[in-house]
Amino acid sequence: MSKNKLLFIIFNLFLVTLFLEGFYHYYYYKISLLVDSIPTRATSGQNQLIWGENGFVETVQIIFILFSIIFFFLFLKIHNTKLKVFDKLCVYLYIAGLFYFFFEEISWGQHFFHWETPNYFSQMNHQNETNFHNTSNLFNELPRSLLTIWCIIPFISVKLFKVTINNSFLINFYYPSDNLRKISILILIFYIPDFMLDGLNIYPEPSKPLGEHFISEDIKPREIADLFTFNFIRLSELIELLFCYYILNHSYYLFKKFKNY
Repeated sequence: MSKNKLLFIIFNLFLVTLFLEGFYHYYYYKISLLVDSIPTRATSGQNQLIWGENGFVETVQIIFILFSIIFFFLFLKIHNTKLKVFDKLCVYLYIAGLFYFFFEEISWGQHFFHWETPNYFSQMNHQNETNFHNTSNLFNELPRSLLTIWCIIPFISVKLFKVTINNSFLINFYYPSDNLRKISILILIFYIPDFMLDGLNIYPEPSKPLGEHFISEDIKPREIADLFTFNFIRLSELIELLFCYYILNHSYYLFKKFKNY
């Protein structure tokens, strides 16, 4: 078994662990009614230590992006003088995007140094943090849409890209390894169900405030929908985790592909 395949299996086992914990925590009340050895408590929802702001999953995302930046700096250290001007510009813009992503995730250092949110951000930011992505849909949804395209489209469009772009570096930068295809498919698996239900406007609304509707012996439509769309965990954080995992692998495969050039 290759090292890349082993690492992908380990990452999938990590995801399974997150899902099992998320399922247990989200449906705890229902599970406690079925299993006598589990104390019955009127509690449900997502584990904030795992899925909350500055939680475990967000920390893993930050680590993935940090290592991605390191791989790109190693790449530039070796190949900076060999790259054409346009190719170098593409790499610099990409690294700038990674830095923006990284600093937005840590609220430009506020998560570590715990400074008081400046007045501008406290008035504009709905989470009272020093970042832009929580100030408006433009700064949140647009980068998220671009990331979705970047992490899904390449394995579908790489053949067309090779035909239309006569630049071997850009082709390899766009899609350095076919191993990325597995991550793109993984993103699609978790992205499509929720996208379809939201797009068709058929996602069931809870009969009570979100969380409280689980404290019932009856199985509600919302509970079933949350299960099949993976919303028993914080799906947006899962998708971001997969984006970061894709970016990490992309940077690694690009570095590896040009290591001996």
